[in-house]
Amino acid sequence: MKVEEVIVAEAIKGIVSISVDIIKKSSQALFNKLKNEEKIFLAKLDKSITSYIENLFRRFGYMKVLGMHEAVLLKDILISVQLLSEENINSYRSLEELEKKFVKEGNRSFQITDKNSHDGIKVVNENKYLMVLGPPGSGKSTFLKKVAFEALDYAKLTELNKYIPVIIELKRLEKDISIIDFIEKEFSICHFPDSKEFVEYSLKQGRLVLILDGLDEINEGFEIDAFNELKDFIDKYNQCKYVISSRNLAYKGDFKQFKDVEIANFNNEQIKSFADRWFLSKKQSQLAEDFKKKLFSSDYKSTKELAQTPLLLTLLCLVFSSQQDFPRNRATLYKDAIDVLLKEWNAEKRIYRNPIYADMTLPFEEMLLSQIAYEFFTTNAYFFEKKDLASKISFIIEDNLNSPKYLDGEEILNAISLQQGILIERAKNIYTFSHLTIHEYFTAKYIDDNNLLEENINNFITYPRWREVFLLLSGMSKTGSDKILTSINSQIQNDLTTYPSINKLLKAGNYENELDTRLFVLIIKLSFLFPNNSDFSSTHRSSINDLNIENSLAIIIRDLELTNSYNLLASYIMDFRLHIEDQFLAILSVLKDNRNSSPFIEKVFKIFENNKQSVNKENLIIEIAAASQIGQNEISFIGLKNYFEKIIFLILCKKASIKVSRSVWKGIEENLFLGT
Repeated sequence: MKVEEVIVAEAIKGIVSISVDIIKKSSQALFNKLKNEEKIFLAKLDKSITSYIENLFRRFGYMKVLGMHEAVLLKDILISVQLLSEENINSYRSLEELEKKFVKEGNRSFQITDKNSHDGIKVVNENKYLMVLGPPGSGKSTFLKKVAFEALDYAKLTELNKYIPVIIELKRLEKDISIIDFIEKEFSICHFPDSKEFVEYSLKQGRLVLILDGLDEINEGFEIDAFNELKDFIDKYNQCKYVISSRNLAYKGDFKQFKDVEIANFNNEQIKSFADRWFLSKKQSQLAEDFKKKLFSSDYKSTKELAQTPLLLTLLCLVFSSQQDFPRNRATLYKDAIDVLLKEWNAEKRIYRNPIYADMTLPFEEMLLSQIAYEFFTTNAYFFEKKDLASKISFIIEDNLNSPKYLDGEEILNAISLQQGILIERAKNIYTFSHLTIHEYFTAKYIDDNNLLEENINNFITYPRWREVFLLLSGMSKTGSDKILTSINSQIQNDLTTYPSINKLLKAGNYENELDTRLFVLIIKLSFLFPNNSDFSSTHRSSINDLNIENSLAIIIRDLELTNSYNLLASYIMDFRLHIEDQFLAILSVLKDNRNSSPFIEKVFKIFENNKQSVNKENLIIEIAAASQIGQNEISFIGLKNYFEKIIFLILCKKASIKVSRSVWKGIEENLFLGT
């Protein structure tokens, strides 16, 4: 018997037991039926409960979003969800506090997490009334479904197992149908015996966990009546357990007895767990390993941000499953994410009903968000006060002849925040973009749309915080990335003037030859300038670790698509845990395959030949240093770090580009790893 069949079988037994207990404590008529026709009654009850559980699985047990070709069983990908404590909701932190915290943590996440987050199901078990908040796509509906299926998992014997789960999508409520009628219908369609009475007594005895999804999705024009009815219902049947979900901005704290919690961003372990289960459900377990390896690599830090929410993590899994990789042009991937947030998700949730949208087209909205992003990003602002943001929106509308003039900036801000989750209220009246990646994308889009590339290259190409923007611009610009690449290359050459020791390192014993051989020479120099021996100072060792030479060279070798022997060389000798003897053997083996006319390599080879029988560490280091014409203490670690980082930045922009002139790239390659 499959695991899910065991769970269903146990769930049927559990709900039968609860149902019998309800009936025994209910009306005499129902009890008499149970007593007088026990076998027939129990058989009918068992059949009804089986139908009820199967109905839950059929309606809520599958996930099919974003144009997925086939549904995925929710149980295959459900993972432990973390909830933020109420101390982190509706925070009154100042903008200055938030900015300092963001800069200090340096993790590109805007979500406030001063307190530890808590396991979602544990919080549900501990609280009778729970309000689950979160922006669009954060996983509220998925979490509520998880609550229902946890209640059916009787192997765990938790507080939830004392209740029969009832899921109500609040957008399905109708004006002339009461909540109790709606619940009764859920049981009557499964032919529960005397369903009306059964529901009434279940509610009175507090044996239902009512899972109410989408408080913000109640039909327009019916909200006030529905809210009042819901409050009265909860007061009347206060013995039951309640879990309600709502988007943050739509919730005004109307349900005072509820504990407010917020869906937390996925952490790294949750992202990995979700990916494992998602790809396993498609029988692509090896692809899951490739997905995680790439997503958690240094190249994809900004992409991994999107994986913090289930909706966009699903998008990343879909893209990777289809292409067996992420697109080289990350701007394309982020455009897909924006489209999901702006249109597809709202269409699926069917709450795109604000009258503001009658006159605010998608291109207009993208233009608006782009200008907001750019103007704040150029002033180094990630957090925005509501009044400033609303004022900026109003100014953009007033300055545009074709804008809908009657729209108010604050109304537009509220609509965008509520419906799409691209702009999110992080604290009281303080907003950010949902992800730093999204902010960077819209900034790049504004620059590209308004032909501001040259101006921003001149102003910001040297700023590390702008690197992702220029990477995105490389993938957006239809006219090509020559200006970006040329500017980065100029900065690389400037570093050789700023840090003379790096220039000396490159020039010493060097020659004009093929790019891969020049890099090979540089690796040999570095390996013996920074040996792993007891004489090498701990200060220098720490600096090397911070520099991360191994990782830098691995990225350069990989992205310049050099030969396997150079990969082998980098993997051996740039691992600073190796001893001189190991470096000696590793380099010698590679030199045999790659020996050429370089004067430096000829010198090194002779040194190796002379030391084959007995390696004298001290003499070997002295001789290699002499061949390099530079000493250990002369090297600027900061300069070398900057040099490598800019080369990596250059290569990544080249890879992301739609168009690069052959002549421009040839000129850049001819100067890489050569001194001035």
